[in-house]
Amino acid sequence: LWRAACDAAVQLGDGSARQTKAAFHAGQSMQKEYEQMLLAGLDPNQAIASLDCRDSWDNRERDRQRSSGRRNGGKAEGRGTGESGLSSNMPKPNILLLGHPYNVHDGGFNLGLKTRLSGMHFRVTTMESVPARNALYEADKLSKAIFWSLGRRMVGTAMHLFAAEQVAGVMHLAAFGCGPDSMIGEVVEREARRLSIPFISLVLDEHTGEAGFLTRVEAFGEMLTRRGRL
Repeated sequence: LWRAACDAAVQLGDGSARQTKAAFHAGQSMQKEYEQMLLAGLDPNQAIASLDCRDSWDNRERDRQRSSGRRNGGKAEGRGTGESGLSSNMPKPNILLLGHPYNVHDGGFNLGLKTRLSGMHFRVTTMESVPARNALYEADKLSKAIFWSLGRRMVGTAMHLFAAEQVAGVMHLAAFGCGPDSMIGEVVEREARRLSIPFISLVLDEHTGEAGFLTRVEAFGEMLTRRGRL
C-alpha cells in the first residue's frame, strides 16, 4: 500500500517523502470518517458529498487564515493565545456536537462549524465517537423509550459523556421544522441543565445567515472559556 502511495505521489505531486506521508495519513483519516458516516446511516453518495463540502470549506478557511497572517505581518493575535483566549498549552475544552449526521458533517450546510470550533481551540466530539452499544445502554435508562433509532443514540451519547464528565458544553444542531430534532434537543437540554452543563440549540435551514449563526457560536465558546477559568 505504501509503495502504491509513493508511485502515485511521483505521478501526481513532487514525490517528496514528507508530502507523500502526509497525504497517505490524510487519506486514512478521511476513509475512517467515511466509514463512520455509513455506520451512522448515511448512504455512500451522501457521505461523499459531505466530505467534499468539508474539504472545500477547509481549503477556503486555510486560504483565509494565510491571507489574514500576511496582513498581520505573520503574527497571530492574542499574544500566545488562540481566538478563544486559551493558551496553546492549556487542555482544549471538549464540545459535544450533537445532531443528525447530515447536519453535523455537512460543512456546507452548517457553515463549517467543526472547523470553526477547532480554530477556536475546542475539541469536537460527535455521536460517532461513542460506540453505539454504550449509547443505547444509556438511552435505555430513560423512563420512556425514544422511538427514533438515531434519536436514541444521540441522547445515549450525551448521557454517556455526561456520566464520564467528558464535555464542557453541548451544541445541538437541528433542522428547521424537524419534530424529532426538537424533541431530542429538549431531552438532552433537560439532562444538561440538571448537571449544570452549558447547552445551545442551533437551528439550520437553507436561509441560515452566517453572521447571526457565528455570533451565537462565538458567544457560546467565549462563555465556555470564561467558565473554564473559574
